[in-house]
Amino acid sequence: MRILRICPGANDPRHRQRELALARRGHEVGLVLPDSYGSDWQVAEVEADIRAWRARLWNRRSIPFHLWPPWVVARAIREFDPDVVDIHEEPYWPAGGELTWLGRRRPLAMYTAQNTLRSLPRPVAAMQRTVLARAGACYPCCSQAAGVLRSRGYRGHIEVVPLGVDDRLFAVQPRGDRIGFIGRFTSEKGVDALVRYGPRLLAVGEGPLAASIRAAGGEVRSARSFESLFGALAEMAVLAAPSRTTRTWREQFGRMAIEAMAAGVPVVATDSGSLPEVVGDAGIIVPEGDAQALHRAIAAVLAEPGDLGELGRRRARALYRWDGIAAKLEHVYKEALAA
Repeated sequence: MRILRICPGANDPRHRQRELALARRGHEVGLVLPDSYGSDWQVAEVEADIRAWRARLWNRRSIPFHLWPPWVVARAIREFDPDVVDIHEEPYWPAGGELTWLGRRRPLAMYTAQNTLRSLPRPVAAMQRTVLARAGACYPCCSQAAGVLRSRGYRGHIEVVPLGVDDRLFAVQPRGDRIGFIGRFTSEKGVDALVRYGPRLLAVGEGPLAASIRAAGGEVRSARSFESLFGALAEMAVLAAPSRTTRTWREQFGRMAIEAMAAGVPVVATDSGSLPEVVGDAGIIVPEGDAQALHRAIAAVLAEPGDLGELGRRRARALYRWDGIAAKLEHVYKEALAA
């Protein structure tokens, strides 16, 4: 099968593990990706197994409101001649509308992570209906997002396909005593609930609350490569994911949780959004907004982690390895072709 994926986050080599896994299954894989988008990891050459087209996004600093240069996308479709086009954009974003129009003569599969049924302006809602009518199959990353698709009236094939982890994470040997956080430093991600741990807090990421973390004595670190991520996880005794639901957002997946699980780091997470589904019984889930429950759970793991690290590794191996995810995507593409 010839699969052309269009993905704004593919500058991050973690996101290209999907394409590489598809190539290992014998598919020809093409990728349209930006030269820069959002918060990138270190710039890395696209792997030889993937045929790539680079594009300079319009309004590239905006995650929901960017657009692709249409001539680059059209050239990729013409030159690669794919059997299926996989669009990694939300169906209510302008780029989702643009790409489904550009790929309208090909079978289309579409990703979504939107797990909140929010009210949309009428023109946006109309565009989303058109986008979903063109998509032969959709693969949300969690069950809640699948429910939103059905509530929006989508009647095509839906298959939940989670995000994945790099296999090298399974070789990480946690040896530290740090309380870890990975993600955006924002209130909804809950990092401010962890500043009480002072120097013991290792916060990996970036965001507006970085100064508050440093002021409390916590360490702020960036992880812009696999090696730096592996090193940070090895220093953690527990990974906290204290996400908080807001009026317009709840945790859509929780990549930080599966990365910690694969590395054998015990996970304590709130029940915001998809976190209970992702973590399952391989971590400790506490009610969001219950600070006492959160800190009790962290203290319990620090005192006696038990087999949580090994349970996390087992769950990550069973559900979140890219080779298994590629098999699920293969089925999604077949459904798109048959639609």
